[in-house]
Amino acid sequence: MPNFLQRRRLLKRQRPHGIRPKNLRLFAVATTVLLCPLYFFHVVRPALFLNGMPADESGKHAVEPADESNKQFVNNNCDNYQRGDGRNIQSGDAFLSASAMSKTHGHVMLQMFNYGYINMTKSWICNVRKFDGILERTLFVATDQAGYDAIQSFDPNLNVALEPYEAPAVMTYGQFQYYAYMLFRSNFIVALLDSNISTWLVESDAVWLEDPTTSVLGMKGDTVTMNDDMWGSETKGNGGFQLLRTTPATKMAWHKLHSEQKNMITTLCNGNKNVNVLKGNEQHMMDRLRKEKKEEFKTGWLTIDHFISGAYYIRGEKPKSPYVILNNWIKGNGAKIDRAKKWGHWFLNDDDTCLSDDLRRARANISKEFVF
Repeated sequence: MPNFLQRRRLLKRQRPHGIRPKNLRLFAVATTVLLCPLYFFHVVRPALFLNGMPADESGKHAVEPADESNKQFVNNNCDNYQRGDGRNIQSGDAFLSASAMSKTHGHVMLQMFNYGYINMTKSWICNVRKFDGILERTLFVATDQAGYDAIQSFDPNLNVALEPYEAPAVMTYGQFQYYAYMLFRSNFIVALLDSNISTWLVESDAVWLEDPTTSVLGMKGDTVTMNDDMWGSETKGNGGFQLLRTTPATKMAWHKLHSEQKNMITTLCNGNKNVNVLKGNEQHMMDRLRKEKKEEFKTGWLTIDHFISGAYYIRGEKPKSPYVILNNWIKGNGAKIDRAKKWGHWFLNDDDTCLSDDLRRARANISKEFVF
């Protein structure tokens, strides 16, 4: 009878050619390591970060089901929005203020808000007050009387104008109100561009650690914006931080965007709720226009070393030289405020006063290597 070693040699000779069990295990592990990131990127990532929008059986992300207030809003406003909101923007206080500020500064920084975002707006004001010229060049356009009164009382020296607009205090991405508001916003922006008023769009859900003026105004392009892609693997513009110069190409792009938004509202008003929200989102529309008109519509891209999307908070990285970090890639006004407070990027006390030594604290929470 063969001994143990002889039996082992015999088995090796009888084993069929091919992948051995040990190599098969290594192959399985390697395949898993390679496929898991791809699965996350193409399947899990959209589910996590498309603002919680539900998908129907076709894979399209439908408009969120309307509650009673949303239905009433649709019924009251569909006719107006299909006509482009039917108002004479050029005669309003907001447009006249923007025109006057543009003549003084060469451009206007535009921030639109309502009372639902009042504390976030106040925090941003506290954040940027130490940067010379920022608040002097910023026009705060309130869409409701309560928001207008609150900002006026918070700081009477601010440039504040009222452009009335009926909407809920807080809107959610994917609701009809969201699309209606974006059309209202585009109406105003197109009117500014057509009147040769260069417009720098800014929003309050961001932290400014350095004055970005030199970087933004010094960048060439019909428009200047920052990359808002989650992983930095693609180039996607941000809608809430961009400079719009009054070039023919910029006007062309925004008129095209405005037309597509009106078509989106028409589709929704006609009762079609099974709409791909990506096709109606301003950022995605503009990214597509950039690709289609890349030879004539030039975009200046701000460096990702200084201008960072809200994906920073998710990835947990520590950039060494950030100027602006957006508080996006998260759903809900309350969630944004909680995150800003957690990271030390909140600048408003509970008694409505500004935090002292706020920039030093905010910078220190980013990176120990940050020089200030």
